[in-house]
Amino acid sequence: MASEHLSGLTETQNTERGVFLENRVSYSKEFGKHSFSLMGTHTEQKDHGTYQSAVSVGGYDEEPYFWQISSSTGSVSSGGAENNFAMRSWLGRLTYNFNKKYFLTGIIRRDGSSRFAPENRWGTFPSVSGGWDISREEFFNVPAIRNLKLRVGYGKVGNASVGDYEYTTTMTRKAQGEDIYNAGVNYNLGPISQSILGATRSNNLRNRAISWEVLTETNIGLDIEAFEGQLIVSGDYFFGEMNDLLAALPVPGTVGARERTSSTINAVSMKRNGWEFTASYRKLTGEFQYAITANLSHASNEITEFGYGITDLVSDPEPKTTARIGYPTGKYYLLEYLGIYTQEEIDALSEDFEVAGSTPEVGDAKYRDVNGRDEEGNLTGEPDGKINYDDRIITGNPIPALHYGLNLDFSYKIFDLTIFLQGVSGRDVYNSYNGLMTSEYFGNFTNYPSYYNPWIDGEGSDPRPYWDSGHGNNLPSTRFIENGAYLRLKNVQLGINIPVNKLENLRFFLSGQNLLTFTKYRGLDPEFEGDDIFTPGVDPRDYPSIRTISLGIDLTF
Repeated sequence: MASEHLSGLTETQNTERGVFLENRVSYSKEFGKHSFSLMGTHTEQKDHGTYQSAVSVGGYDEEPYFWQISSSTGSVSSGGAENNFAMRSWLGRLTYNFNKKYFLTGIIRRDGSSRFAPENRWGTFPSVSGGWDISREEFFNVPAIRNLKLRVGYGKVGNASVGDYEYTTTMTRKAQGEDIYNAGVNYNLGPISQSILGATRSNNLRNRAISWEVLTETNIGLDIEAFEGQLIVSGDYFFGEMNDLLAALPVPGTVGARERTSSTINAVSMKRNGWEFTASYRKLTGEFQYAITANLSHASNEITEFGYGITDLVSDPEPKTTARIGYPTGKYYLLEYLGIYTQEEIDALSEDFEVAGSTPEVGDAKYRDVNGRDEEGNLTGEPDGKINYDDRIITGNPIPALHYGLNLDFSYKIFDLTIFLQGVSGRDVYNSYNGLMTSEYFGNFTNYPSYYNPWIDGEGSDPRPYWDSGHGNNLPSTRFIENGAYLRLKNVQLGINIPVNKLENLRFFLSGQNLLTFTKYRGLDPEFEGDDIFTPGVDPRDYPSIRTISLGIDLTF
């Protein structure tokens, strides 16, 4: 009797092709004090990809080694996929200025994306801006200011940041199979659970009505150049709204999808505003020259409307954030962590007090009881002696209150030095590493963060370890919220320019990136963006910024 071989062979082939075309025509004219220009642009982008695979499991009965799928005597399966994407854009721009004092620019663009259904494929996005060079007016007489310019702009921008075929429902069709890991789509008919019929059913459910996200924004800015160009200051204030933001929302399995899936919809509209400020001071004469540039910015948003009758959005799985009308995106929705129970506190609890369905013990996590339900299942806003997800509160500021940066450039004779620092302040982040390594799905408790101090045998400040991720000690809570502010030495470069008669330039440099980070955040990297607009402060556990040091040479003949 031949023995069963579990050897396997997989052959795959990927092919990707892309085309990008841009055609541009322009015309400009000056007459007297008038100057204008026209430009028209057409762009075309097409991407095509195919994927093919064949898998054989078993091989030869007597010889387990085989090198071609066609040589296999085991079961063979094949698969394939094809993706197409296309984007077409038309753009027209008119610029005009009068006497180099008054400026006007008008732009209109029309974009079409294959990621939307044909009836929603196209969007039109106009914009207009104007400028006034006040320093050129006869009434302006401030010797210290060389340039003073006021800017105003209004426009719309579209976004189609969804995957291919998000507007169409795809089907899965497979024959009945015995492989429990890839058995095909089979309905169970009759009183037994055996799959007896191959079937075709939806692999996912999609929304054909999705269309462009649209950002409508007004910007007011002021530019100042003073002291013979040594001081340059620029400030902007912007406000507007983002309409029909695209978001993937979970769809329950009861609708008939093959497995748990999500559907992309134009889910949210919001208003946003903020400001940006940049100041630069420079000395560009003499042996010692320098330039110092600082920038500050702030942005905020507030949800104003949901589509499709939605009242709120809660992140999934393991809810950590919520989106609600009147709140900014990404607010945390968590149990309020109060430390761990002592024996005295356990003794003071009522007999039926529960945390996530269990009676708490000494060393267990303690949360604030803020809500309960009446006999009809409605929330009461009063404690009920039962800690569960009804007791979550809206808290935290996942969006930084301030972004800042500082750029320093120095040069002295043949030496030059560049330093760039950046950071944020006023940001609360959810430490996913702490949550995963001490509570959630990585609950084997074989790897702890160094700061983890669980309650064991009467000592410790963190909740006692418990293997079940659904236990009260392992629930998402404010326990994992940390100060996400940081200051990072982003770039440093020191160079020396050596004069050589036969060379135009010879420069050696030593540079470093991400050399120092000052932060109280205990995750791997405080510089991150969340997975999407609804989870901006939840650490996605991406690969952290790399610290690099390099030595190089620039040589020009």
